[in-house]
Amino acid sequence: MVSRLIPKQSLGRRAMIAAHGMGSHVIRSIPTWLENLTHITFLHLDGSHFSGFSKIKSPFMSLRIIDLVHNDFKGDLPKMYLRSLKATMNVDEGHIPSSFRNLKLLKSLDLSSNKLLVRIPQELTSLTFLEVLNLFKNRLTRFIPRGNQFETFGNDSCGWNLRLCGFPLSKKCSIEETLVPIKEVDAEFESGFD
Repeated sequence: MVSRLIPKQSLGRRAMIAAHGMGSHVIRSIPTWLENLTHITFLHLDGSHFSGFSKIKSPFMSLRIIDLVHNDFKGDLPKMYLRSLKATMNVDEGHIPSSFRNLKLLKSLDLSSNKLLVRIPQELTSLTFLEVLNLFKNRLTRFIPRGNQFETFGNDSCGWNLRLCGFPLSKKCSIEETLVPIKEVDAEFESGFD
């Protein structure tokens, strides 16, 4: 049981929790009592077998770094976890949400070794504080967006995405790979013009 691994009363006001393999096949969500720890700034739950989050409205109020690699999460990380932290997550198959553009203070984004599909959202170029981007070893396709911080990342930030092209990779994009599909353009204008 989780409480045997990390006794609640012993946590107090600690700033960091590192708990490899904390979950089990019975406990599938991050426990509410853990999310209520208001002074935690670093949370490392690598290999904990978690697949979901509790419904708490404001978890980990002081959290700046969360490492959820090697869990069983699918889909997107809830917005409440994404204030100004380093998002490091293992997702089964999915996409990089364009809502990440709202994380104006995000300095590091590590989504390496996942099964992220489709393209890198252009909106990520608006993250002007972003110093580290690691999308290594995914299934991303098409071109890498240009602009702002994306001009500073090296080849290793997006490597091993065999269908990805453009700067900083040495693989150049064909004309077809740089065109935005008609469906995406239509979706952008569904609500009309401003």
